[in-house]
Amino acid sequence: MPRTLTTTKLGTPQPILGIGDLTVDAWGRQKVINDLAVFRGLFTYDIPEAQWKEYIAGVEQAGFTNATSVDGGLNLVSTTGVTSQLVSKRHPRYQPNRGHLYSTAVWLPTENEANTVRDWGLGSTAMNNYVCFRFKNDNLYAVVAKDGVETEAQITNHADGWANFDYTKGHLYDIQMQWRGVGNYLFFVDQELVYEVENLGAKGEGDLPTLTIPALPALWSVTGDAVLRAGCVDISSEGGTGNNTTYRSANTGISLISITNTYTDGHATLALRVPPTFNGAYNARDVLLDRVTTFCRDQAVTGVWLTRDPTVIGGIATNANPTLGWAPVSSDSNIEYMVGGTGTTLATTFEANHTTNNTRLLVAKREPLDSPNVLDNPGGLTDFHLTNGDYLIVTVQPDGANKTGGTTIEWSEEV
Repeated sequence: MPRTLTTTKLGTPQPILGIGDLTVDAWGRQKVINDLAVFRGLFTYDIPEAQWKEYIAGVEQAGFTNATSVDGGLNLVSTTGVTSQLVSKRHPRYQPNRGHLYSTAVWLPTENEANTVRDWGLGSTAMNNYVCFRFKNDNLYAVVAKDGVETEAQITNHADGWANFDYTKGHLYDIQMQWRGVGNYLFFVDQELVYEVENLGAKGEGDLPTLTIPALPALWSVTGDAVLRAGCVDISSEGGTGNNTTYRSANTGISLISITNTYTDGHATLALRVPPTFNGAYNARDVLLDRVTTFCRDQAVTGVWLTRDPTVIGGIATNANPTLGWAPVSSDSNIEYMVGGTGTTLATTFEANHTTNNTRLLVAKREPLDSPNVLDNPGGLTDFHLTNGDYLIVTVQPDGANKTGGTTIEWSEEV
């Protein structure tokens, strides 16, 4: 039964709001929480490329084909026998001892289409782990997948019954999660609890792999000839705080490297990548870029480039020597780096491929002679994230040939 508090003024037990016995702190004070949005998405004018990636038949697309903005919301379509997915690039972190809440609004313009499946929730098939609502065969399901093995349960509980529930109209959908390695998942429709996945005391292992569940992306999925429409999406940490990160950096070394002006758009000096996997599992740990610092023994222009196309420099194999290939920053970091300079694989490969592949110049800043060029987070007050599959390249273009310089990149890894 709920804990009560006896006050000297009233002399009678006073009930404390909340469910369970952990509704007050160790001193008997009522606990109060404020939600912290760790991810939110809007589709007012378009599908923001910085936030989302589209998969068709399991292949990441360079742009958006089946996901469009219609009337200020998401419109996701697919074709017979094909699965289309829109997945957030960000992997919002679950914060220990906090609730995790996914919220959206969905309507299905064509309600009961044969041989179709529509999902919305958290996770992705690329991760093999997801928690989501599913609509198929004119029924709604709660789905939890661990390592690709699904548990699918039809949602039959509803105060007004499902017979007259119109899926073609907009409804609110929420998934609320507890998680300390284990925890229950609650599914809500129009703010009514309709299903609960009860994991506490039921399993001899974690609900989902600890390497991925802390950071499930937002997911929309359509299989078959059907349409899914959605409004905004929000993922919140209930009672959460700011990012919990650890400092990392990579540099070109103590000795200056050779830099020349013979490259078209700058001489690649240092690159970072967020590998697809880490310790054999899907890499769901995002990175917050903090600062880029370059130095050149000449006047020069520093460029910061971003791409998701692995052919720009990603074809270079992992190698313990960062001047020959990708090398881990440290044994417990999920980031790899590569050093450039005149004649290096990084410089020549980037020069050959960056103009013909999907590579964006984020920042270009001129530095004076013999002075460092310091570029703080290009996003300014907005967190600049690097996520699974991102490549960041720093170039330096001196005015003259055969110069020397160096580069340092600093970032924070989410833990």
